[in-house]
Amino acid sequence: MPIHDNASYIPTINDFLPHWADVLVALPPAKPLVLKTGLTRAGLVTLRDGLQTQLDLVQEELNDLEITSEALKQKKAVLLARLNEFSGIVDSYYEGTTFQTARPLAPGIGEGEEKFTEPMRDMKSLWAKLNAAPAPTGLTLPLELDGGLVLADFTTLLGELKTAFEAVALAEQDLKIERLTRDGQFKVIYEALRLYRLAVPARLPNNEVLLAALPRLTPEPGSTPDAVNASAVFQAPDQFKVTYNESAAGDLKEYQLRGNAGGTFKSEDAVVIATNAKEAPREFVSAFGLTQPGAKVSVSVYVITQTGNQKGSAPMTITRPA
Repeated sequence: MPIHDNASYIPTINDFLPHWADVLVALPPAKPLVLKTGLTRAGLVTLRDGLQTQLDLVQEELNDLEITSEALKQKKAVLLARLNEFSGIVDSYYEGTTFQTARPLAPGIGEGEEKFTEPMRDMKSLWAKLNAAPAPTGLTLPLELDGGLVLADFTTLLGELKTAFEAVALAEQDLKIERLTRDGQFKVIYEALRLYRLAVPARLPNNEVLLAALPRLTPEPGSTPDAVNASAVFQAPDQFKVTYNESAAGDLKEYQLRGNAGGTFKSEDAVVIATNAKEAPREFVSAFGLTQPGAKVSVSVYVITQTGNQKGSAPMTITRPA
């Protein structure tokens, strides 16, 4: 298939490799096809395998980001609950006082580090001031929240929150680096395939069969097919099953299941998980991405036409139960 997006690089390379093998058979053994960059067919295999490794690394970093983001969200939820509990006590026992006026407002759980942490720091400071002041009637100081949580415990939770924010930032940076490395490999491979399409006619100008079979680098003109309806369900212990409707495309070639780790489908990061011929049963079963309890993967079923045009279904997210 021609290159249409990031997920199509590996399948496209796999179309070029057998053609290159046929070209080598057609040429004199002492004069094999070598690109002007020095790339051989074996070199293209190495590039493909290196790209596959890099694609896997991107998925690993997406998974790490999902895990660290979920851990941060949970810590935020715990601290928000404590802030609301603290605020309830202040409103009940310090009504009309400067302590109530100084009570911080709860941030949204989606706020970034500074906006989320600032009210928590204010709560910590106010808590210390409450402990140092005379106790109001009905309240015992130093203040303890539900479960015996004291100021020192809350301070520890704040430290863990900072660590969680740092873990997410590190995961985001690691993902950015792996994406940039991957994108650099895409450029090298695209240029290699472009040069191959120029070199074959130059070396075998009269071989009509191989010239006609020369793999395309970009899709032929043609209409974009309609997307199919698809659904996904988790299958214990660590798989998911995707079923989909039949495509009405008259030039249908195949169906591809594409996906990436995490709870949001990202077409730029999605990889080809599996391919079904148009006559095959319309289902995919895979364990892709569900490496541990709580893991999430997002997938889409793509319709691929003979001209290389494509369309993905509405994304689906599968979660492995914790």
